[in-house]
Amino acid sequence: MRKGYFDVVAFLAPINSHYDQFMSYRYGLWDVLSMMLVGIALFKWNILSGKKSFAFYGGMAAIGYLIGLSINYYELQVVLNGQFSPVSIAKSNLTYDLGRIATCMGHIGLIMLFSKSNFFDLAEK
Repeated sequence: MRKGYFDVVAFLAPINSHYDQFMSYRYGLWDVLSMMLVGIALFKWNILSGKKSFAFYGGMAAIGYLIGLSINYYELQVVLNGQFSPVSIAKSNLTYDLGRIATCMGHIGLIMLFSKSNFFDLAEK
């Protein structure tokens, strides 16, 4: 890694090619598709259309953030207490998807609260 830029690129090209060909389809594709299916379900349940009440979206944001950020904090503590060891990282990955979905629901609830409020109407005037 102490050579010139093009030497490093030539050295890393087969490694990057392997990850692009293997990892994207093994992990990345299914990760994206699963989140898209969650979005489709939220759309079908009229959550993304703004038809639910302010209380619904507020509860969605509060519960989503409460669960998601708690799980994310737990994962952070596991990794920090394990001093970034591979075992601690693997242990933190056990709850990663649950924390991510819950935090995502919190984000959606907050975004829907903003979209239902008159905040954007006031910004135009």
